[in-house]
Amino acid sequence: PAVAMLTTFDIDEYVSLALRFGANGFLLKDIEPIMLVRAIRDLARGGAVLDPGVAARMVNAHRDGQRASAPARELIASLSEREREVVTLIGQGLSNAEIGGRLHLSEATVKGYVSAVLSKIGAANRVQAALLAYRGGLVD
Repeated sequence: PAVAMLTTFDIDEYVSLALRFGANGFLLKDIEPIMLVRAIRDLARGGAVLDPGVAARMVNAHRDGQRASAPARELIASLSEREREVVTLIGQGLSNAEIGGRLHLSEATVKGYVSAVLSKIGAANRVQAALLAYRGGLVD
């Protein structure tokens, strides 16, 4: 069945949780009755419904996220294919030895790639490289 959360709590975290756990919508209890009926019909047809204020915040958050990730994607595009593989594995939390095992490289070679990546992206450490991998969409 289609499920929409109907609540008085206009909290973004609740919206995210409801959608993550399978809700097809998030509505506030102050919704006009005619709009509630329309939302239920939309759900019955397989649609999804969001309170207009909630939808506006989600659109803005997505837009802001896209703007924030654009520089990361540009930096990633400047890397070679092997460097992208290395930064992806850094983003997954792997050590140099683990990266070497995964890519069939010596640990010394991996260290060279890590240094090159950090230099190219202007990162001071692996944590910043991992954040780049996340913001650039290389890791979830």
